[in-house]
Amino acid sequence: MRTEDSFARFRETFDGLDDVYTRFARRSGISDTEFWLMESVSIGVVRQRDIAERLATSRQTINSACSHLVTLGYVSLSAVPGDGRSKQVVLTPEGEAFARRNVGAMHRAEERAFDELGADGSHELVLLLDRFRDALAREIGSASAPPH
Repeated sequence: MRTEDSFARFRETFDGLDDVYTRFARRSGISDTEFWLMESVSIGVVRQRDIAERLATSRQTINSACSHLVTLGYVSLSAVPGDGRSKQVVLTPEGEAFARRNVGAMHRAEERAFDELGADGSHELVLLLDRFRDALAREIGSASAPPH
């Protein structure tokens, strides 16, 4: 059984974690959507539609972010081979350098923070987050649609 205080603390922690990521992204000089787009491309997610799905945002938002990143010289857009309707995002040399410097720094910081938890703590964190994700997915899946 949970207490209201523990749930409120969970929400504060979750929101605080999101804020840490947002501030890091903005400190890199681009918006958080642009940062996560760059992160997605750097790990191999290159089609605009796949990036939109991964980031749970609209294709229009991803297209706008891509346009700005093209202007900055970080990415270029090209047709997906065999699919003339889809576009893929390609890092330019400047974009690769940006990703190494900024996305790489974020990944290294995450790894160091994870290591601070120790083997038992990091294992427990992953297990609890998996359980919470699965429980939330069940609850959201069973929730009725909100009234219009």
